[in-house]
Amino acid sequence: VRKEIIVSTGYHDLLAMTLDGKDQWGKTMNIRSVNYPVKIKLREKVDQRNGKENFLFKKNMIFVHGGIYMMGDKDGEPDEQLHRVKVNDFYISKHELTKSEFFNFVQETGYRTLAEKEGYTYKYNGEIVDSTYAVNFKNVSEGKSKPVASVSWIDAIKFCNWLSSKEGLNPVYKLIKGQKVVCDFKANGYRLPTEAEWEFAAKGGNYSKGFRYSGSNIYNKVAWVQENSAYQVRDVGLKFPNEL
Repeated sequence: VRKEIIVSTGYHDLLAMTLDGKDQWGKTMNIRSVNYPVKIKLREKVDQRNGKENFLFKKNMIFVHGGIYMMGDKDGEPDEQLHRVKVNDFYISKHELTKSEFFNFVQETGYRTLAEKEGYTYKYNGEIVDSTYAVNFKNVSEGKSKPVASVSWIDAIKFCNWLSSKEGLNPVYKLIKGQKVVCDFKANGYRLPTEAEWEFAAKGGNYSKGFRYSGSNIYNKVAWVQENSAYQVRDVGLKFPNEL
């Protein structure tokens, strides 16, 4: 039975992706989302036949062994309370997608982001996140290794589908009448991680040491904040990693 889930469109400032294909030994593994069991083939790290390397997988993809963990927060909202969740094995990128990687997609396809079409985006102004005109992923920060920002959720999944096609994989997302998106978890292409996968990876997966923050009890070691970033976007990968 073909399993699909329909999700509403929304906005995400940074991208993270999982890869569904074969692992480097050609082994087939089972992955499932929390609510929708599916079988996904894990892709080879290098396509020997075409001599092409999957740059994200080879350099930046991390294998996460699945497990059961307590998702949520005991002090959170009613829909965020602690509850047991099981996630299976998956791959996730080591860090956020960079401007350089996203620009490759834009340059090759001529794609225009939502911020470019509408002429504004949302940006932190030192006090609140507010709408800002004439700002998009190209000029919101300087540097190819900065995390891509000012992209919508639709921009993100369009990138995922492009990269899937480029790597010879089946795209995961299908846009219906510009309003809803069908996410096919049986497809073997790139996608955004589920909320459960993201939190599990952020906590350190099965190697979690129970830190308050992702990888440390001292946030300055693992995150950029106002006091240590000078209000500037920093390159990805400069802080300490978490347990994964």
